[in-house]
Order: sequence, then C-alpha cells, then structure tokens
Amino acid sequence: MLQAAAPAEITDPINARILGVSEDRIAGFLEDPFAEIARITELDRPIRFVDEMVHGAFKRLRHIHEFEAVGNATLMRDIIEWQAPFGLIGMLADKLFVRRHMAWFVSTKQRALKQIAECRGQSTKEPIKSHLA
Repeated sequence: MLQAAAPAEITDPINARILGVSEDRIAGFLEDPFAEIARITELDRPIRFVDEMVHGAFKRLRHIHEFEAVGNATLMRDIIEWQAPFGLIGMLADKLFVRRHMAWFVSTKQRALKQIAECRGQSTKEPIKSHLA
C-alpha cells in the first residue's frame, strides 16, 4: 500500500460547503462524471470524509479528506492510499509514473477547490485567503 499526502491551507469560512465538492465531479477528471467510481465510506462532517474506489484502474484506492481549523484558516489534507493492479508490472508502473500522477491529481484537485472557495468568497463578499502556491 502506498500513500501520497499533499496538505494545503485555505482560509475558508464556508469550509463545510467544500465537503460537498467531489473530485469526480470537477470538469476534466472524467469523461462520464456521473458514473460511480467512488463511494463515500466514512463521513464526520465537517472534519473528515473517506471515499473508496468502486470501479477503476487500481486494485484498491482509498482517499481520505481531512479538514482542521488553524486560527482563521482551514488546513485541508488529502491522503491517498492505493494498490496498483497487475502484480510486478503494476509495481513497476507505480514507481515510474503512478506516484507522480497521484501527486498531480491531488494538487490539481486542491487548486480547483481553492478556485471554487475564492469564487464563493467573492460572491458572498467574504474574503477567502489561500496559502496555496
């Protein structure tokens, strides 16, 4: 089992609303964003939720989303655990490119959430500051 974690801080007075955003619904992630690929298996709103792959390319994939209040900010942490299919070939593919792809996936999702949070902050006239690069 492998893990990738990429923490990011977002100052967000509407943190609970972000929990409703799923990466499989953000444009560009899937050809058919309405097909079920993951199911939420744990929910402790607004602190944490876990989704696990139902159908997909991995033998196993578990995505843990954690949110922690830090002063006026929210620390958003993604932890992804996966197991590549195809035995030794899958392990080799994991070392060559899957880990890098998963890091890209997490940072792309976090940038999308940052953009959503900032747009919502502007529409409600509440400033949302981000510490993401």
